[in-house]
Amino acid sequence: MAIQFTRNGRKAMLWAQVEAMRRGELYVEPEHLLLGLTHGEDTGALRLLDRLNLSPLQVREAISVSLKPES
Repeated sequence: MAIQFTRNGRKAMLWAQVEAMRRGELYVEPEHLLLGLTHGEDTGALRLLDRLNLSPLQVREAISVSLKPES
């Protein structure tokens, strides 16, 4: 049985792949998935960040510290 993703879920997965490729990674790691979740508009992930008083930019900057620099 194939798992179905919502439109926002598919976008987050695509962004995770983009983030991994930008850093020359061969695999999508959890950090890339978190970065992928920070893209988009009016998503559940962004609403959660808002409730935590965090901006997508703050999350991206914090995660990027632990990842390889962009190629």
